[in-house]
Amino acid sequence: MNIEQKAVGKVNDAILDCDHLEPYIASIDRVPLTDGHIDIHSSEEHTKTTFIGRVSVQVKGKTVKNLDLYNKTFPVDRADLEGYHKDGGVLYFVVFMGVRGQSPKVHYKVLTPYGIDELLRSMKPAQKTKTITLRKLPADPDRIEKILNVALRAKREVPGSQLDAGLLERITELKLHTDGNIPFDEPVTLDRANQDFTLEFRTAGGMTGNLDGQFELVPEPYIKRQVNVPVTCGDYTFETPSRRRVSKELTELELSPGLKLTVPETGEREAVGSVSFTTQRYLENRYKDLGFFVECTSGREILFGETPTKIQINQPLDDQAELESHFRFLTELRELIIGIHGNPELIDLDALDQRRTQQLERLKPMIMEGLEEKQDFDRPMRLRQPVGEWNIELIFLEGKEQGEWRCVDLFSKELHPCFFKHDLEAPEDEPVAVRVTPYDILDTEELGKCLNLNLELIVGAYDPFAIYPESRSEANLTVLKLIHAADKYECRKSEFLDAATRLNEWLIENEGEEPLHIINQLQLKYRILDLDEEDRKKLRAIKREASRKTMSPTSTIEVACAILMQDFDEVLECFELLNVEAQESMKTWPIWNLVPAEHLESAPDKAR
Repeated sequence: MNIEQKAVGKVNDAILDCDHLEPYIASIDRVPLTDGHIDIHSSEEHTKTTFIGRVSVQVKGKTVKNLDLYNKTFPVDRADLEGYHKDGGVLYFVVFMGVRGQSPKVHYKVLTPYGIDELLRSMKPAQKTKTITLRKLPADPDRIEKILNVALRAKREVPGSQLDAGLLERITELKLHTDGNIPFDEPVTLDRANQDFTLEFRTAGGMTGNLDGQFELVPEPYIKRQVNVPVTCGDYTFETPSRRRVSKELTELELSPGLKLTVPETGEREAVGSVSFTTQRYLENRYKDLGFFVECTSGREILFGETPTKIQINQPLDDQAELESHFRFLTELRELIIGIHGNPELIDLDALDQRRTQQLERLKPMIMEGLEEKQDFDRPMRLRQPVGEWNIELIFLEGKEQGEWRCVDLFSKELHPCFFKHDLEAPEDEPVAVRVTPYDILDTEELGKCLNLNLELIVGAYDPFAIYPESRSEANLTVLKLIHAADKYECRKSEFLDAATRLNEWLIENEGEEPLHIINQLQLKYRILDLDEEDRKKLRAIKREASRKTMSPTSTIEVACAILMQDFDEVLECFELLNVEAQESMKTWPIWNLVPAEHLESAPDKAR
């Protein structure tokens, strides 16, 4: 008996042990390309009615010197691969036989149409053979039947077919068929060079097919998900960390984008974990991450919820002293920003150069502790201190000693009643001075960039001047500046809109429901929520009243109402009826920001 006949006999023996399989494999190869096929049935009785399908089979035999030390690969001719490709794939068997009477070992590879397509594409034009990697055929009949099932279902694969994105979005079911060798308890990359599988899909409309490509199989425990168990070390707590398994032995807790804690799956016994830290750009994030990190590596206890963990972080660091020094700097800077009522989450540390850092370090004791310094000033001076893209607005006032000056937050309560705005264009014999707050001193750009606005006090700053119409007019301008700032700086949008809303309500309390204040009230709401029918009734009433009162064809109030009602054709028609001065003025108002760009692009030049 030659080696090929022996190989076919070993494969037949294995298949005959499977209740649902019936082999038809020739021991003498008289058919080109394949050696036969294996039929698959739905029951132990093999009849026409139980027949499910048929898989083509190729069997090869190979003699090796030592079955304990042999390479589980085999070369396949390009012409054979091309033939299998046309025939819907093949179940490829190689039986390795030793020269010293060792028991033969059957190996296999499911050459699916998609898998063969990959092999052919990887071959150079002049390459005659392609080596495939084989897997040992299991002894368990159920496992063998799984292998045949993959080969059968893979016959439906159609290499070269294209699925559009719309079809992929309608997929409602995916079914993965494997040979039983793919682990489902850990992440794995599915590629046909290393695994035997086929992936079927079904769409909402009932269409079915097979997917080509490489796939990532990630079990649920390995998928990052948020957990509602706070993690604490010292004074630093992360309320909603994310958890994912990273191996069979380790779980990773991502406390923030810059801080990860890796802990063993240990049960009750003591264990050692590790913590990794990467610098985040913004002050509050980096401060919190580094504080937790320093506490961990210093041996502080970690709490999960209120439960102390037995996990110890014993992690020697070469740069421990440098990290602690940087943490002290972060602490000092954070204290300054909070002290001026700023938000440390806004401070981009990458935008702080050494010179600005030194300036802040010098200013901190003056602002926070009232320290006075000698300065060459002959009168009180304003100072704008940059902090990255933001500014701190300060003022220097005379100190207790001659030549010494103290630095005061421009928005300190101490200064609120101290400001007047003068009209420099008024006649000299009729000077005009308006009592104002520090918020009125800053223009739109300055206000938007100011860190120390302390907007919680904005209404209280205007209260003493409620009886002055000119001061209320300044308050209305501040409302508009705050809305502009909210539109420009997304990271401070809620802060600015909240302050503008409270100040506008203060104006309504003191001046009544004037159209201007109601429009501002509704444009503030428009930036957060959809306007409801009651809001639209108010706008229609305001628009009708404006139409009756104005002597000109239209008014800016009518344009504003049309914007808020999203009638943009009406907006452009009304805008065209305004005089040039009114048009130029309106384009500087924040309500003009609510006109979509596509409507402005189609509008006449003067509406842009």
